[in-house]
Amino acid sequence: MPFHSILLQDFPGFTIDMSTVYRCLSSLEKEGLVTMEWELPPEGAARKKYAITQSGKDDLHEWKEDIEIRKHNFEVFLQKFNERKV
Repeated sequence: MPFHSILLQDFPGFTIDMSTVYRCLSSLEKEGLVTMEWELPPEGAARKKYAITQSGKDDLHEWKEDIEIRKHNFEVFLQKFNERKV
């Protein structure tokens, strides 16, 4: 299944510019967060295959924790806002 189809399946309504995705993947590769190798099928065109590195997984877990903190802060704000009926 093509990469963009997987993203749209997991995140419905997400708009995607594939050139932006590949620029991001290139940057992540330079930072050592993903690796890329060429997949050479017996028939058809060569394709790039990306895999997340351990460093990438570590960064992803840090990002998740940051999002959870921000989510909590937003929920507290919304609760306080609704209590005061500003």
